[in-house]
Amino acid sequence: MRSRRRPHRRRTTPAERIELHTADITDLPFEDCSFDLVTSALAIHNIADADGRRAAVDEAFRVVRADGRLLLVDFRHVADIAARLSELGARDVRVTGLGAQYWYGGPWAAASAVTAGKPAQ
Repeated sequence: MRSRRRPHRRRTTPAERIELHTADITDLPFEDCSFDLVTSALAIHNIADADGRRAAVDEAFRVVRADGRLLLVDFRHVADIAARLSELGARDVRVTGLGAQYWYGGPWAAASAVTAGKPAQ
């Protein structure tokens, strides 16, 4: 009897596969189309001006690969984030309220998730 098992490969831990970078969200130090998924949670509202928030969304869209996904969570400017992603050509742009589980301090600051996909090229 012959074995058809593949040779054993060492499993890696998430810490071995993930790199943590600190960078300016409006000017990310990554090449275009670098990531399968781009996420941001409660960060974009910290940018004081609309041009800066728009630049942050532009950068998130730039670094996600074709056919990749974006998940941007915030409690302010969510409609602007969704509108900008649509302007950039994102597909399936959706805004979903996250409910009480994701309040930012209380019900007056309920967060929403903006999800979108980058079209295949």
